[in-house]
Amino acid sequence: MQLRQLYHRPGKTVVTAHRGFSGRYPENTLLAFEEAVALGVDIVEFDVRESADGELVVIHDASVDRTTEGTGPVTGHTLVELKELN
Repeated sequence: MQLRQLYHRPGKTVVTAHRGFSGRYPENTLLAFEEAVALGVDIVEFDVRESADGELVVIHDASVDRTTEGTGPVTGHTLVELKELN
């Protein structure tokens, strides 16, 4: 199904899971995405950012401050460093 078809269905409410099922699981994790799909959402929305070494990572914020024990911008960390954050 094309995105246009998804949004233009008369009488159908489109349910989007922002950052997955982030109300119950850590946001932007595979578990949060899988559980959102299991609930039957139409769309799972997530943000992609680039690390210092040019790798793509899924994280909502431009910094790691809110969701990890680390600090600073995503672009200031390599993928290896980002993977070490909890």
